[in-house]
Amino acid sequence: MEDKDVHDVFQKLMDDPSFVRWIKSDFKEHNEQWKSYFTSHPEHHSVIDDARAVLIPLRDLDSTSFDTSKVWNRIHDSIMAEVTDRSENKKSRVVNLRYIIPAIAAILIAGLFYLNPFSSHSISKVTGNSEQLTVTLPDGSSVLMDSKSQVDFDKNKWKDDRKVHLEGLAFFNVQKGSKFTVVTPQGEVTVMGTSFSVYARKDKFEVFCKTGKVSVLSYNSDNESQILTPNDKVIFSEGAKTFVPSQENDDASVAWMNGTYTFLNQPLSTVFLELERQFDVKIAADENIKAMAYTGFFKRDNMHEALTSVTWPLGLQFSIEKQTVKVYK
Repeated sequence: MEDKDVHDVFQKLMDDPSFVRWIKSDFKEHNEQWKSYFTSHPEHHSVIDDARAVLIPLRDLDSTSFDTSKVWNRIHDSIMAEVTDRSENKKSRVVNLRYIIPAIAAILIAGLFYLNPFSSHSISKVTGNSEQLTVTLPDGSSVLMDSKSQVDFDKNKWKDDRKVHLEGLAFFNVQKGSKFTVVTPQGEVTVMGTSFSVYARKDKFEVFCKTGKVSVLSYNSDNESQILTPNDKVIFSEGAKTFVPSQENDDASVAWMNGTYTFLNQPLSTVFLELERQFDVKIAADENIKAMAYTGFFKRDNMHEALTSVTWPLGLQFSIEKQTVKVYK
């Protein structure tokens, strides 16, 4: 890649809280998502080393006594060690200080933000199993979060940069104004003023446009993009894109907002994951059962009825013991 392209990728990733957490946790947090991203984008792999050179020295600094010179020294030593290591391997790419140095400057300016990615200026909202939450953004836009989801945004930068980081499932009702971006590990959604739903979990990246116009970019499908108008939907899963035009859609795409979860020819493994999120249980089943296809729906207001809705049409049975559900033939 050209230096400018590397710089752009580096800056974009360093602005993503989940990427920062992935690097600083030694690839433990969000590992599946970022492992998938770099598998699909091997040309970006060198950015990992550069990000580590910048972020790892900050990992154990005390956020209550931030010392700029201390931060600079740590990052400088880390980069010099990286340069030495790469110089011993002539085939390795040399650290490009032309884009690393601006990143360090940004860290020194941001200070505690990188020691604690969600500082007092940044807001992080998380929902647990069987929980939904409505969040009001600084401009009056709203986000309805479904179970096991997280949104992050910077209230101080909001006026100039309306950006929300999402992991999970959420519906956005966006006030008109400047560009509004939803960033997920799988891709991003850009709008001006509209309403739309975003599903961003490990198994797929799905966007449904309720009103207005939406631009969708997938990171894991060769940066494919799609423009959506009202009632259009696009799904990116396992490297493939499926576009569903408005005439083939109905309210099922956002029925989850009213507690109904619909599935069209989906493996039971996918349905079970949603049941686990909505009812805070673990579901045990043989692999041949998990592979069975299911078309139908369940409601989140009664677990027994929901399990019956899923298992009965397929001739399956279930038993419940505390927080574990066993599904069997």
